[in-house]
Amino acid sequence: MNNNPIDIIGSHPAGANTRRPDPRDYPYSPLEVAEAAAPFSWQEGNGPDPALASLLTIKNQGQSGSCGGQAFSYYGQRLRSVYASDPIQRSAKYLYSQVYVPGGGSADRDLATIAIKQGFGLESDTPSYQGGQPPSEAFMERPQDITAHARIGAAKDQASFAYAFPTIDLESVAQAASACYGLVLGIHGSNNATWLSTEPKPPSYAPPGVTNMPWNHYMYGAQPQIYNGKKGLWCPQSWGTVAGINGWQFINEDYFNAGAIWGAIVLIYNPAPVQPPQHTFNTDRNVSTTLRHPGSEFKLRFSTSEG
Repeated sequence: MNNNPIDIIGSHPAGANTRRPDPRDYPYSPLEVAEAAAPFSWQEGNGPDPALASLLTIKNQGQSGSCGGQAFSYYGQRLRSVYASDPIQRSAKYLYSQVYVPGGGSADRDLATIAIKQGFGLESDTPSYQGGQPPSEAFMERPQDITAHARIGAAKDQASFAYAFPTIDLESVAQAASACYGLVLGIHGSNNATWLSTEPKPPSYAPPGVTNMPWNHYMYGAQPQIYNGKKGLWCPQSWGTVAGINGWQFINEDYFNAGAIWGAIVLIYNPAPVQPPQHTFNTDRNVSTTLRHPGSEFKLRFSTSEG
């Protein structure tokens, strides 16, 4: 059987749009989270961390191209669980419906911008399922379903954070995922009979008579690990629990070596909203101002004289 997204969820458009280079894009640096992050080292394991698998209920994007919204909603739920003790599911539709490309698909930069400016949005406020069933593309393309109540709920997620782009090599991606509680990967796939397996293979030429056109996909890279002797990342899929180990798949080093990872985006998160500079004045005419930026703080003092 040719196991692939089409087999799993029916007619499924390519859901990830490769982003165009932009000189304003900020490269990820480990120094951004150096104070909070523990040193990263590879650990061997037998699967995704049970606590993480218990937290993230596997999603199903149905016949929609909403993989980007699904991946970022996983990411948002985990960040809020860590930083705000708030493990409630976040909505793929809240994000995707505001940035989708007609016909199916979205771009990671656009999804990250919605998360930063508005918050992630609760699944209960903007359901990503259509009558309790995996959604159609038309259903996911309905921003009018986002209520004022949903926007107020999403705003509670807002914090001081930004997106950045790690270098696309396995060591850099794994380090960023470890420091920032995951990241979103842009990957190439093909219908190569491995997309229901635990370890999908990177795109390859198909046997005669088998359609093997590459497609683009987003996945939330949740946990670096050494599995079956190979380095890689455990990712919760958005095709239901039929894929991999109860919906979790391992994107291993073969994918990186094949150049089949085309994107990676990380959210650098600070749960304390940025405050405007604070100014204090004292009797000796000294002026101090504190400038804050996520992960750093600088204090400058100026002295003035009468005259």
